[in-house]
Amino acid sequence: PVQQTLVFTADTIPVIRMEDQALDSAAENKTAFTIRAVKQAASDCVEITTGEGPVFFVRLQYLESVKPERIVPGASFCDDEAEDVMAAGFAFSAERKAVDYLSRSEQCRFGLERKLGEKSFDKAAVKKALDYLESKKYLDDARFARAWLRIRAISKCQGRTRLAKELAVRG
Repeated sequence: PVQQTLVFTADTIPVIRMEDQALDSAAENKTAFTIRAVKQAASDCVEITTGEGPVFFVRLQYLESVKPERIVPGASFCDDEAEDVMAAGFAFSAERKAVDYLSRSEQCRFGLERKLGEKSFDKAAVKKALDYLESKKYLDDARFARAWLRIRAISKCQGRTRLAKELAVRG
């Protein structure tokens, strides 16, 4: 089976490294990680330090099967629960990269999905992150379209049909 491993880059953004490893049933049931420390980073975001040393951030609403109350020092996570916490960390990482793009200019969902996919972010993590950003109105396709049309109207004289086609290509 394929095992996902957290790898931390210099800017502490977790990246998934896929490793093909033969795991016996005893190894599959061992604890994937234990939380050593939890620090509140924002109202719904925590910094988790694992017993193994790596640190990563999790937005609590990205958790699907693990209840947020379980994210406490000393908690151990195996199998599906560990995957859920790690997936929440990957979603937060995708969110941070999307915010980085949004801080430079308006973006559309389609464009961000493509850019984050090129950065090897998991599709499920990207979906969670972009859904969150849309819910907070940080990402808005209508706002992107208005900004894009405004810039195109200033810089190029093009007809409605051509502008509509180019906008459709952008998602």
